[in-house]
Amino acid sequence: MIGPNFPEDSTSKQGKQNITEPPSQKAIIVGAGFGGLAMGLRLRRLGYEVTIIDNNPMAGGRAQVYRKDAYKFDAGPTVITAPFLFDELFQLFGKDRKDYVEFLPVEPWYRFEFADGERLDYGGILEDTIAEINRVSPGEGSGYQSLVRFSKRIFQVGFEKLADQPFHRFGVMLKQVPPLLALKSYLSVYTLVSKFLKDDRLRRAFSIHPLLVGGNPMQTTSIYCLIHYLERKWGIWFPKGGTGELVKALVKLSEEVGIKFELNSQVEKVLVENGRACGIQFSNGEKRNSHLVAFDADPPKVYRNLIDSSHRMKWTDSKLDNLSYSMGLFVWYFGTTRAYPDVQHHTIIMGETFKELLAEIYDQKVLSDDLSLYLHRPAATDSTMAPEGGDAFYVLAPVPNKKAQVNWQEAGEKIRMQVQKQLQDSLLPRLDDYLDVSFFVTPDDFEDKFNTLWGSGFSIAPLFTQSAWFRFHNKSEELEDLYFCGAGTHPGAGLPGVVSSAKVVEKLVPPSRAGDDAVFQQLFRSKSRTFSLASFLLPKERAEAIFRLYYVCRTLDDWADEGQEHKLRNAMACWTEHKPHPLLDHYRFLQARWGLASLPMTELMAAMIQEQNGVAMKTEAELLAYCHGVAGTIGLMTCPIFGVIDEKALKHADDLGIAMQLTNICRDVFEDAKNGRIYLPAEYFKSTPSPSDILQINSNTDLNEITSIKNRILMEADRRYTSGEQGIRYLPWRMRIVVRWAGRMYREIGEVIQDNPELYHDKRAVVGGLKKLGILIPCLIKSIFN
Repeated sequence: MIGPNFPEDSTSKQGKQNITEPPSQKAIIVGAGFGGLAMGLRLRRLGYEVTIIDNNPMAGGRAQVYRKDAYKFDAGPTVITAPFLFDELFQLFGKDRKDYVEFLPVEPWYRFEFADGERLDYGGILEDTIAEINRVSPGEGSGYQSLVRFSKRIFQVGFEKLADQPFHRFGVMLKQVPPLLALKSYLSVYTLVSKFLKDDRLRRAFSIHPLLVGGNPMQTTSIYCLIHYLERKWGIWFPKGGTGELVKALVKLSEEVGIKFELNSQVEKVLVENGRACGIQFSNGEKRNSHLVAFDADPPKVYRNLIDSSHRMKWTDSKLDNLSYSMGLFVWYFGTTRAYPDVQHHTIIMGETFKELLAEIYDQKVLSDDLSLYLHRPAATDSTMAPEGGDAFYVLAPVPNKKAQVNWQEAGEKIRMQVQKQLQDSLLPRLDDYLDVSFFVTPDDFEDKFNTLWGSGFSIAPLFTQSAWFRFHNKSEELEDLYFCGAGTHPGAGLPGVVSSAKVVEKLVPPSRAGDDAVFQQLFRSKSRTFSLASFLLPKERAEAIFRLYYVCRTLDDWADEGQEHKLRNAMACWTEHKPHPLLDHYRFLQARWGLASLPMTELMAAMIQEQNGVAMKTEAELLAYCHGVAGTIGLMTCPIFGVIDEKALKHADDLGIAMQLTNICRDVFEDAKNGRIYLPAEYFKSTPSPSDILQINSNTDLNEITSIKNRILMEADRRYTSGEQGIRYLPWRMRIVVRWAGRMYREIGEVIQDNPELYHDKRAVVGGLKKLGILIPCLIKSIFN
């Protein structure tokens, strides 16, 4: 019953080959930040046995939660700008994020407080922002509109097309250079923003985003201007109860699906064997082996401190030292015995200087007397984030990283007092009188607690020369089976970047069920001889994907033919309940690598299970639905492997699969009747036949009736073959040859049946070798030149 890209030969049911499925492989993830949690869930979905290790007392990485007296403080991220990325993690297992944690809208998104006393509320609908900009600087609203339009163009390339795509090969980078240059990626964020806005206050405000991911707006590639449209598209959100509640939700989901956590555990070494990462060693000397090791950690710190220099050809100590690192962070957490209701959730306080401050932080590496601050007051959105009658804040100041040689034990309190005075003189009057709890973290803490080289806040800086292929690769260049996600890898820092980096890793890891590509290929070539020659035309990676897909569908097909309903139902249960399965984990691997949809596999198994109670088609509609289930679905599965992304092509692929299966049915009427199955719709007959009626035809009238029904079905198949041929244009030319040849050969089988219906009632119609070759030649010519 396999169709359209996996047609059966007359020998396909003979000599079945069983492949023993190995157990699922183990994955160790070091780092339980958002990247590590996302990566753990994605690897678990692929079937890996996942253990997440972190040196902190709770999961979340920099998103720790600090509690002091009646106050609760989110330690790290406070802005969610792409909520769908978190929704996806729950959807991987059929869950709804809303059942675990609620996201609250933040309005306004930010309030900018300028040194001259002016303020700007940024957020709401586009018209609100334009009006606010025109209030601050009359006539500049149109410039902002133009900035958003240009930001959308960057977003459509930089986020939608590239954010979750691997950049471990330089060829991938080269392909993206022209569109990136067209989008002026060689400009800095500040330079690009300045082309649209003239007021220096607005230029500063709308250039601030790189600082939220560790970059200097004067140097960071303008690709990061996509954040303007990203915010405009999805808004800004805050988890009810704080970012720590989002961490709890992800941990709860992780534990529900079988992920293990080991916290308060320090990793001090990556174990290496024959050029591959084979495990880790803890600080207490314990060793743990694994099939793959993945880090949600600072890559330069991992390479320098956890991997012996003898295993590093590219990332030598000197190379790591010469990279440009993001700034450090000084973060003061404090609670007050009174509330400050006029302060917004996210307030950015601009100092007197901007370019000078950035130069002091990034270039001169000195502490400034004129700080720009980010003030976080979550009670503005969620009243539960502060005790009754009081308020809870954190304020963040960008400072030089530890390359500046600042003694933070001495400088920390000095900066805190400077920040306190700045806030008291502006937004928080009489702060001295109401200050209740107070503590701060410095680049020392980022180095010690969060294991970042030089105590940087966001790993390496997001320069153009440190982005995409130039950034730390998600798949290590040094060791096999070593992977990275998080701020230092592609696509970069910030929650959308960190969570997207886990999607990149998902596309790069090997299957959780090791399998054997050579065995899959041999199975394909022995069971689908018609396609053996055609498969040589496919690029290697795509051919291997087809072999693996064939193995999955072939095995399900064998279970159906052998009446192993319990295996099919168990597979369906594991599939719908999102549990690991020895066979379907291969399909999940293909989903991650090539983007195959879930629905076709669901429909395929449902159609096969339906067959187990016998087949007696009543109507044409029932027949066509069945053909879609067992054949059209496979056409849909192969589309992404063939590189087809246009949704218009899917109908043509489905039609081609249905056409092939209709041909199969007309070819196998007698054989199917032997097995008690009648696929010819009962509504086509004068009286409903039984299998014995098909097998014991005793008059020309009976044969003529069946022949007439076959012709009717083959006419329907012809209409769908025509649709399939129309869809060939969506395929790359090498795939056109494969699919066109398959469709034409199957169509030929139908013509053979129609030419000699009496001979091919109890005998299978086949296409001879010479005829196949004769069909191939015009298919080659048409595919190449048309």
